[in-house]
Amino acid sequence: MTIRAHPILAALLLALLCLTGCSEDDDVTPIDMTLDESWPNEDGRWWRYDLRISHSATELTNLTDPDTPLPSLSALRQIMLNVDHTEEVETHDRVLDAVFDGDIVTQSGATGQNLVVTSTPAGGAPAASAGETFLSALRRARPDLRDRLPAAGKAYEERTPYGLTGPCWEKTDTHIGGYGDLHAELSWLYLETPLDRNATFDLQLVPQIADDIWLHGWIVRQGEWTQEGETFTRALEVFTLIDFGVQTITGDDGMPAGEIRSLACFGTIYAPGVGPVYIKEWRVLPGDPVLQDRPGELVVLEAVLVDRGLPEDPH
Repeated sequence: MTIRAHPILAALLLALLCLTGCSEDDDVTPIDMTLDESWPNEDGRWWRYDLRISHSATELTNLTDPDTPLPSLSALRQIMLNVDHTEEVETHDRVLDAVFDGDIVTQSGATGQNLVVTSTPAGGAPAASAGETFLSALRRARPDLRDRLPAAGKAYEERTPYGLTGPCWEKTDTHIGGYGDLHAELSWLYLETPLDRNATFDLQLVPQIADDIWLHGWIVRQGEWTQEGETFTRALEVFTLIDFGVQTITGDDGMPAGEIRSLACFGTIYAPGVGPVYIKEWRVLPGDPVLQDRPGELVVLEAVLVDRGLPEDPH
């Protein structure tokens, strides 16, 4: 099986659907990547990505309607691979740097590796990701929960994809995940064993705040992945959904005026011995005009690995 990724200006649709010799349904290529080699984590190891962010007022009402159940992960992946902006699009290019830099302790007391992610706009100054990317998006997606979020989640940012959410990172024999400031239990999952085709994993993200906010992951397949003139063999594709749950919209009179769902999903390509080499993410975030929020929008982030390195040998 061959999966080809195109440069950052091209859509992931072609990248993930250009298969050789088999369709997704009849693909039986076994997965032999180990969790350890999916994302090496020596202190000082670093990655650099070209990042393109595009957003528009495009609405996906078939997904935000709370009365319509979300489709399966497989069906949702196909929807996203075919989605396109239907309104005027604004794009921004950035450089995304990630590096393991020692250890870090969260406000909740959990300890992990410090995955420092820095996003630099063209011609601008670097800006380190402030805390958990997920919490900042949760504030944007669920205004009804804002007064219960820690200070680190106050400012919504779209400059860092969830596939590199950081910073308190952990790899064990059974999972790659992370910890946050709300509690000392695992609060994020990138991967979980078994690494089998069609295996899934789930995590309730903020049980202390709400019971309808979940992460659902799906291990899609393994194959060759080509981008920027480099081919990665035995690359692993993982598709992840973040269901932000349902919020109640209030009218001008302060009374409930309906409900709406927010979600985000992203596909990640892991190359053995390298880590994440490609991430494409779709955020479907309705607005709330009564709260004078930004309008509902479709935000697409696409990160392509362009350089990487190991820590320098002091000797």
